[in-house]
Amino acid sequence: MNTKQANKLASYTAVEAMLKALPEVEKQPGLPARLEQLSATIEEIKTLALTQTQPIRASMAQRDKLMEDMTDMTRQIAGFVASVATEHDLPSIRRTVTLGDTFRRLRRAHRLTVAERVLGAAREVLPQLAAMGVTAEILDVFEARIRAADEGVGYPRTTMVSKRSATVKLADLFRRVDTLLRDHIDALMFPVRKVDVKAYAAYRSARQIIDRRGSRSGSRGSKTPPGVAPVTATAVTEEPSMDKRVAA
Repeated sequence: MNTKQANKLASYTAVEAMLKALPEVEKQPGLPARLEQLSATIEEIKTLALTQTQPIRASMAQRDKLMEDMTDMTRQIAGFVASVATEHDLPSIRRTVTLGDTFRRLRRAHRLTVAERVLGAAREVLPQLAAMGVTAEILDVFEARIRAADEGVGYPRTTMVSKRSATVKLADLFRRVDTLLRDHIDALMFPVRKVDVKAYAAYRSARQIIDRRGSRSGSRGSKTPPGVAPVTATAVTEEPSMDKRVAA
């Protein structure tokens, strides 16, 4: 979310909390349903905001970890199969599982192909591998690591697509909440001013959007936590003449 959206979300959350704590809400026809709609949309916004802030580096690290796990097990299984191939004079299988020192430096797609070949060769000599402690269950684990590594190759791209999609969806959700508040909840709350002036004033206050702007430097002796902009000015904005608009 950008700063403007974050400020709006803070206002939405304040409105939600205020309405949930107000007994008059249950007495206003239609207002409980609109409040439920507001709460559900706020939760959607928060979920998408988390998606939007997913670090690409985390998905890259996960991809690399899966690939390393597969690579290590490929080398291990290939070593066992090579021993069996040598002992039983199976030159074709030995050639298939001879990886060389460059295996770890191969492109990911190529490493996946080689791993599949090693798995196939291992299944061919599975009875002979039993003497080395290699079972069908172990080969199933090996296959699962290959599948996980294959899927992991696309993690960074999937994360990028999800982040972009979240950005688009967030803009739409903010428009929906603005419309919900302006065209529905404001009107439903307007009669409350006659029975609870303080509650209506609290609602109007919650509807204000506080814009906090940061500066490059903080005050002497204070230190802003990393990633948090210091507050140096506060501007409060509210839709003009809300009472007049609702009354009309």
